[in-house]
Amino acid sequence: VTTNIAGTNSNYYTWEITATKRNTGGRWSLLASFAKTWNDQTNLGTGASFTPNGLINTQSGLDVFTNWQAKINATLNLKWGIRLTPILRVQSGVPFGRTFVATTNYGSATILAEPFGDERTANIPIFDIRAEKEFRIWERFRLTGFFDVYNIFNTNDEQAVTTSSGSSFLRPSAITPPRIARLGVKLQF
Repeated sequence: VTTNIAGTNSNYYTWEITATKRNTGGRWSLLASFAKTWNDQTNLGTGASFTPNGLINTQSGLDVFTNWQAKINATLNLKWGIRLTPILRVQSGVPFGRTFVATTNYGSATILAEPFGDERTANIPIFDIRAEKEFRIWERFRLTGFFDVYNIFNTNDEQAVTTSSGSSFLRPSAITPPRIARLGVKLQF
């Protein structure tokens, strides 16, 4: 019989606030937001080897932690029809808990050595910018040239690390992608 394990429901609650300044005078607009999420998440993954070891260092069988993110983006209309769009994003680091592998009579089990969320990667700030200029060609066609730069300050924070105890503990397994520049043209008709 396939059933859900009792008490393994996950709950996520998010509080978000947003502020907007509309482009009323034709010069600039701004959008800013902040969101915080409270997570009560089951730590039991997929598979058939559910054991009481999965409940160690949890709160009633759940990993309880929070995340947050903030974002500000603006549109600035400059001289000569140039539009500049800067975007600043900041997010909380990824929560995790140190783990270890124990050999039991039924095989190996990964066990939380501390509550999930006691450790966290660094907060990740990323700043991107776009500059664009539109040209009208005849009456029906618009040609827009744009230049994007992502991750301007080349932030290289860890987004994921090895959580298993041992010599590789805290070794980065994923980092923020490097600075990227993109030049392009759009044709609208």
